[in-house]
Amino acid sequence: MGREASERAGRWVGRPWAARGVRALVYLVPFTVSVVVAVLLGATLPRASTTSIAVLRFLGISVASTLVLVLVDRVTRRLLPLAALLDLTLLFPDQAPSRYGIALRASSSTTLHKLLEEYQSTGAHEPARAAERLIELVAALRDHDRLTRGHSERVRAYAQMIGEEMGLTGVELDRLRWAGLVHDIGKLLIDPAILNKPGKLTDEEFEAVKRHPDLGATLAAPLAGWLGESVLAVSQHHERWDGTGYPRGLSGRQISLPARIVSVADTFDVMTSARSYKAPSSAVVAREELARCAGSQFDPAV
Repeated sequence: MGREASERAGRWVGRPWAARGVRALVYLVPFTVSVVVAVLLGATLPRASTTSIAVLRFLGISVASTLVLVLVDRVTRRLLPLAALLDLTLLFPDQAPSRYGIALRASSSTTLHKLLEEYQSTGAHEPARAAERLIELVAALRDHDRLTRGHSERVRAYAQMIGEEMGLTGVELDRLRWAGLVHDIGKLLIDPAILNKPGKLTDEEFEAVKRHPDLGATLAAPLAGWLGESVLAVSQHHERWDGTGYPRGLSGRQISLPARIVSVADTFDVMTSARSYKAPSSAVVAREELARCAGSQFDPAV
């Protein structure tokens, strides 16, 4: 089945080269435009007759080109949600929505509060509509929680890899992709000042962050009937195999398989990503740590 036919049938097919192209535009266009502006100003402004005028001329061109760089960068960065969406392979309850439309809404001046309000008022009873709105919220999470930008997309990819290694196929794998993508959606209801704090969280702040699994479960509830067990990854991805996790203190197979997989994917990405409070670990070190915690924090089979 071709890509367009697949999307009409309710599935996004990943377009990695298109995503790379969009990212290249985001980073190259501002620089290119600023250089063009500098060249044009240099060609049109009168030549300096004294050293002081030459310095002022140079400063003026520099300020103008820098201002253009900043302004164009702000505009082109609105395409980043589209690049993230183009990377996704994802099944939908009904016809697949337009990635371009979702990216436009997620990067528009529409406030996060407005997106949440629309989602909670229009998505509560219709899985297809809820899925579209939830993807918009995932895209909005990039700006709400800037320190972990791209985390949800990477967890989705890692969860898919783990699922494939464990023999999951078809609908199970499709649902697992969703589980990885929306596992942190509850962070949209956490104060961004806490999420983006550069230093260590206080005990009170950490308790606030620990609410995100339950908050996310509320947002993902409209998809529960369609996603089945995979929706539990939202509320259970911080549970631990030995029962010392949160928010319920579940243990062993009380924790759903999708949640056990997403937990490993989530932890691997946290360890291998840079944070304000730590340097990234190598993939080798991260895998060794996962193996060490198998049977305590993680399902040994995963």
